[in-house]
Amino acid sequence: MIELFDHGGCKGPALKFTSASELGPYLLSLARGMPGGMPRIYRLWRAEGTGTELYVGLGGPHAVAQFWDAEKERASFDAMAPQISASGSVDFLLGGTPTPMPPEYWLKPEDAVRVATYFLETGERHPDYKWRPG
Repeated sequence: MIELFDHGGCKGPALKFTSASELGPYLLSLARGMPGGMPRIYRLWRAEGTGTELYVGLGGPHAVAQFWDAEKERASFDAMAPQISASGSVDFLLGGTPTPMPPEYWLKPEDAVRVATYFLETGERHPDYKWRPG
C-alpha cells in the first residue's frame, strides 16, 4: 500500500492506493486537472515502512520525480529527462512555495506515472530511467 500526500501546500488526509491500476489514473488526472494552475509536488510513502519515499511533481505537460532512501543509501536521487527539449525552469509548488525545476529533470506525466507505479510495486527507483544523486 502507498499513501499519497499533497506537498504543494494543501493540508488534508493522505489518500491510500493498493494497486497501479488505482494510482496511475489518479496521478494522470492530477497532471491533467491543472490548466492554468501551478504544478505541485506530491509525496508517495510506502506504508510497509521500507524507508523509501517518492516525490512526484505534476502539472500540465511537466512532471518530475525524486526518490528518497532514508535507510540504505541515506540519499535522494532525481529522475533525469530522457531528452532535454527546453531551457529555463518550471515552478512546482512545494510547501506553498514555488520551487524551480530545470529542464534536465522534466519528465512527461506518463513517465512520472510509470516511476510512481513501479515504486508502489517495489519500493525502488524505476530501472528504465537514469537517476542523478541529489
